[in-house]
Amino acid sequence: MRGPILAVTILSSLIIICLVLLVYGMVEKGAGLAPARDMAALVLPKGSSVKQMTTYDNDLALYVDTPGGEYIYLYNPRKGAPEGRVAVQKTQ
Repeated sequence: MRGPILAVTILSSLIIICLVLLVYGMVEKGAGLAPARDMAALVLPKGSSVKQMTTYDNDLALYVDTPGGEYIYLYNPRKGAPEGRVAVQKTQ
């Protein structure tokens, strides 16, 4: 009867050691990360609303409905700056 108890004790100890090492590794890896930085604000015209948002080639594409029409704004989060704006023209 000592064999199964010994096996459970050893395996439980190994699981606890692995969990401690996993947490230690996550803490050490996270310590080397750069702190988050503030990004430049993307200022939209008054009365605008974001209809859709998606990623595009590591940039952010926002489909925006403004009082002056609909536009797709391209924003580069790495630079923290807008890349451009494309007008959406609907055909009837």
